[in-house]
Amino acid sequence: MRGFKYAMSMVMTIFGTVYILLSVGFTLILIMQLPNGEALSIVQIILFLLMNSPPVLLLYFGHRIRKKWYAEQHAALPAQPMSFTTPEAIIKVKPTPAPAPKKTVSAECKGCGARMAIIKDEVSSCDYCGSPISAAN
Repeated sequence: MRGFKYAMSMVMTIFGTVYILLSVGFTLILIMQLPNGEALSIVQIILFLLMNSPPVLLLYFGHRIRKKWYAEQHAALPAQPMSFTTPEAIIKVKPTPAPAPKKTVSAECKGCGARMAIIKDEVSSCDYCGSPISAAN
């Protein structure tokens, strides 16, 4: 069942629509029965507007209740992530461990004699003269 609020909003909308159609139809019939050349009086126009204001309010509030009910129904649903694959197609990947920190050692440049900190078992270049430096085990 959709709920009491939804049902009442539909009743209000349907009743308001039928009321407006009948009211406009009867007004047109009365206008057609007027003698030729006679215009509508201001009283008739005011009565027409007064007679058609309740169904307009019924339509407005019926729609407003239905809109609020719809928002409440969809706000209660939890947000679901969009997925284009089936659960069976998902591959589980193990997280990779963090890389071990590399050990730095002090080495002397053979070209200029400067001391530099370099990563063990890697070849680097001297900041001063550019010659290759490697740390021995």
